[in-house]
Amino acid sequence: MPDSDRFHHAAAALRPALVGRPLIGFVDPGLDGPSPRLGRVVESVEVQGRRVLLRFDDDVIIDSLFRSPYLAAMGRRFVGLWYLYREGQVWPYSESDVAVALTVDGWTAACVHPVSVESYRAQDSRRHPALGGQGPDISQIGADLGRVLHALLFYPDPEASMAEVFADQRVFCGVGNVYRSEVLWANRLNPDALVGSMSRRDLMTLVNSAAGLLNSSLDQKSRRRSEHQFAVYGRNGQACPRCHDTITVSYIGPAEHELYWCRGCQTRHDPVREGLRPLRNGSDAAEEQRRHVN
Repeated sequence: MPDSDRFHHAAAALRPALVGRPLIGFVDPGLDGPSPRLGRVVESVEVQGRRVLLRFDDDVIIDSLFRSPYLAAMGRRFVGLWYLYREGQVWPYSESDVAVALTVDGWTAACVHPVSVESYRAQDSRRHPALGGQGPDISQIGADLGRVLHALLFYPDPEASMAEVFADQRVFCGVGNVYRSEVLWANRLNPDALVGSMSRRDLMTLVNSAAGLLNSSLDQKSRRRSEHQFAVYGRNGQACPRCHDTITVSYIGPAEHELYWCRGCQTRHDPVREGLRPLRNGSDAAEEQRRHVN
């Protein structure tokens, strides 16, 4: 399922080392935008898909985007991430590998091999699609589905999976865990499908399907509905009503939202079958981080 956990592991390692500590060193050979001044303090480290955002108390945000490890492996490219080093520890990277490095007392954090890294003031964040407000509530009749389609077509991380995108309320809201599972199943869509690999027609069909399913459920809200009336939600280990394969449950993101789906028939835009991702090799981002901090 989605590989975003490695970014959350990295952020979890950065927070206790950086947050609340004054900046005593900053190197930015690859940074496009304003730099935080020395003495400023990191206020937060956030993850949005494959983006890692560092926010400073002078309103500067460092926004770094990284490749999917699966696509990086296929292209034999460096995966990239933020790595943390103790004071005096030798880096395993050359200066040309590092886009940004910031130092606080006792620690240096290095942004290595990002797809892109830029900075901007918090008040300018609306120009960044990844930081926009909440999207339309597609459970409501008359919701602006064109705006939803536009957000999907220009999603800031084209390597994000549709399971991740469906949980991103900046694209749309009103779906929730139940109908996220049901909509993906109804469209035979693999949860790992890359949003950037889908055509405009595919995305339009998906948006209309989601809105139609939600509106239909609202029309029936006077009737009490049990889990057993859903096609896949809440039916882990049971037979798929369409292909009779076994329904499975996966957990999405750090909040571990449940996603129910069928491996047998949800094969559309499967990135493994389409050659966009290799099979997982079981590597763990936490182990990778520990190799750098020891």
